[in-house]
Amino acid sequence: MEYIKCPYCGQEQIKSKTETTCIKCKKTIPSSTVGQSLIINQEKSVKTTIKKEKQTNKVNWKNLSFGLTAIAFSALLVFMLQGFSDYREQIKDLESEIANLQAEIESLNADNKSLYAEYDMLSNRYDLLSEENSNLQKQIDNKNERIEELQKQNTGAALTVSRPYTSSGSGTSTNSSSYSTGGGVVYIAEKGKKFHTYSCHYVKNSRIEIDRNTAISKEYEPCKVCMP
Repeated sequence: MEYIKCPYCGQEQIKSKTETTCIKCKKTIPSSTVGQSLIINQEKSVKTTIKKEKQTNKVNWKNLSFGLTAIAFSALLVFMLQGFSDYREQIKDLESEIANLQAEIESLNADNKSLYAEYDMLSNRYDLLSEENSNLQKQIDNKNERIEELQKQNTGAALTVSRPYTSSGSGTSTNSSSYSTGGGVVYIAEKGKKFHTYSCHYVKNSRIEIDRNTAISKEYEPCKVCMP
C-alpha cells in the first residue's frame, strides 16, 4: 500500500487509484503531492522495521533477563544447599558436644551424691565423737575433783619422822623412823623410791598412781617437799 499526505491538513491516507481527495478536509490533493507517497512509504517501512526490531530486542531482553534470573536462582539454590549441608555438620557437632556435656553432668551429679553421703557419715561420726569427748571430759573432771579431795586429805595427815639419837646409858646409837600409814592415793615416778602428791614437780613428767599403803609396803618413802 502507498500512502500520501495532504498538504492542507497533513492527513495521511492510502493512495486511491481513481482520485486523490483528502478524507479529512475533502480537498483535492495536487499531483505534486502524490510524488511524496514514496517518501511516506519509506518512512512507514523504516518505522515498521524499527518497531519490529524493538519488539525483537524486547523479547530478547526478556529471554536474557529470564536466563540471568534462572542462573542466579540456581547459584543461590546451590549456595543454600551447600550452606544447609554445612549447617547439618555443625548441628551434628553440637549434638555430640551436648551429649558429652550431659554425660559429664551425670558423672558430677553422681560424685556430688557420693560426697553428700560421705559428708553425712562424717557429720554423724563427728557428733558421736563430740558426745564421747564430752563424756570423757566429765570423767576427767570427776577424777580431778577426787584427786583434789585426796590431796586435801593427805595434806592434813600427820607425818612423824624420828631423828637418830645416842643412848647415854648403853653407849650405842639406834636409828628409827616412823610416819603415818593412812590410806589414800599417792604418785610415784618411774625412778626413785619416793611417793608424792599429784601436784609435786618431781612427778610432773612421770606420774604413776598408787595406794599410799601399797607404796609404803614397797619401801617407798614420802617426799619431803610435797609431804604427801
